[in-house]
Amino acid sequence: MSESDAKLQALEAEVAQLRRERDGLGQWYLNAMGWVGELTDAIDRVHQELSDCDDDNWMVRAGDIRAALKRPGKE
Repeated sequence: MSESDAKLQALEAEVAQLRRERDGLGQWYLNAMGWVGELTDAIDRVHQELSDCDDDNWMVRAGDIRAALKRPGKE
């Protein structure tokens, strides 16, 4: 193998590694955006729930909401 072939092979390996890292970062970004969306939805639900409460029981309802958010999918 010539020196130029070895350099080319090393560069191809480096490019492959960089592509794997890029793909991993892309997946991380998509996951983070999903979490942000879920958090935004939860905030909207809490806001709506508290908006629907009268002044006397909003603290009780806030506690119920907090407990439900700690148990996702079990509301």
